[in-house]
Amino acid sequence: MSIGDKVVIHPNVTIMNGCRIGNRVTIHPGTVIGSDGYGFVPDSGRYHKIPQIAVVQIDDDVEIGACNTIDRAPFGRTWIQRGVKTDNLVHIAHNVIIGEDSVIVAQVGIAGSTTIGHHAILAVQAGTIRPPDHRQPCHRRPDDRGRQVDLRRRSRLIRLSIDAPQNLDEGSTRHSDFTGNEEKNCRPGKATR
Repeated sequence: MSIGDKVVIHPNVTIMNGCRIGNRVTIHPGTVIGSDGYGFVPDSGRYHKIPQIAVVQIDDDVEIGACNTIDRAPFGRTWIQRGVKTDNLVHIAHNVIIGEDSVIVAQVGIAGSTTIGHHAILAVQAGTIRPPDHRQPCHRRPDDRGRQVDLRRRSRLIRLSIDAPQNLDEGSTRHSDFTGNEEKNCRPGKATR
């Protein structure tokens, strides 16, 4: 986690590991930045959580209202660009990009992987959805480098790493970073990236 200069963080704000907060940012009470995005994949008739291991990046001169939630993603980033202002009770889902100097008014919900342009205004109780790409199955998405990622495979990998017998030090857990690298030992409360 990194926090820039002249940042004002009001009471009861939660900033999770791996978040990047720029300079001159104000975050009002009750906001949660970096909570897990809502990501599940079906496999054998059940839904399995997709690990959300990416980052939330908030650029300079941003003001986040009270009780906002800004989710991290399984890959890439959720990015609030310079000068964005949000009102209270705004939900920004995983992998959303909000362009510079945009204004997001109370009770707006922005669906995952949506891109909002520069100088946009989203009015009270607006909701956005990302148009589906009918050319690819819902469990395959491009990552931040444009490579196709099979989310079902990632979900199986994390289940395998959790269910597998482990020879670890007491108090540590096994975590897969899903990039093809070896699994890492990590201690609770420590960032793995």
